Amino acid sequence: MQGGLAVAQFLGQGSVGLSWLGERALDPEGQGISVIEAGGRRWLRAYGLTAHPNVLGGYLGMSLLVCLGALRSMSHRLRPVLWAAMGVGVLGLFFSFSRSAWLGTAVGLAYLAWVTRPWRGIEWRSARVQRALWAAGGLLVAGGLVLGIAYGELLSARLLRLSSPLEATSIRERAEDYGQAWGLIRVVPLKGVGSGYYLAALWAGVGEDRPPGFRTVHNAY
Repeated sequence: MQGGLAVAQFLGQGSVGLSWLGERALDPEGQGISVIEAGGRRWLRAYGLTAHPNVLGGYLGMSLLVCLGALRSMSHRLRPVLWAAMGVGVLGLFFSFSRSAWLGTAVGLAYLAWVTRPWRGIEWRSARVQRALWAAGGLLVAGGLVLGIAYGELLSARLLRLSSPLEATSIRERAEDYGQAWGLIRVVPLKGVGSGYYLAALWAGVGEDRPPGFRTVHNAY
């Protein structure tokens, strides 16, 4: 569901009317909304039903790993359904444009492959296996080309143009968040401040020079 909703939000560049399920009011021109600036316009990043695209990307990345693990014990009749769900989830992960989620998913996939060794026990010379590999490879290449051609400028803005005003602000905010988190770690390095008390601990540590607020999205577990 999250993946399909994410795709609908990005393609429609706005909310899809599920506020009763907790969907945020999403408008790429609104204040405090995560967007990508490219091609002279602001592109909304998919949120799903989460508070931020990074959180959505993290959930979808973890869900992909869980589903891949479930394939090993699932009946062959149900596997196409799970593969289709994973395909929609991957699209939602892409449209979140979350670099941290992309990186985390890539690391998770590499670890899963290293642990499970899925290539063992496969009859590589089997005609059926070779047809399946060609089909899967063709789908991956075609999907990558379509997304790359359609959204190459967005990918470039997200991955390469880090000096743009929007990305520069994002990097500066991350540096501030790291400094705040590290300040708490130095005070309570072993015990921590407790789950859910990050903001309270930051407010407790400020003096007379009170900031307008603290961000939490880059410090979520």
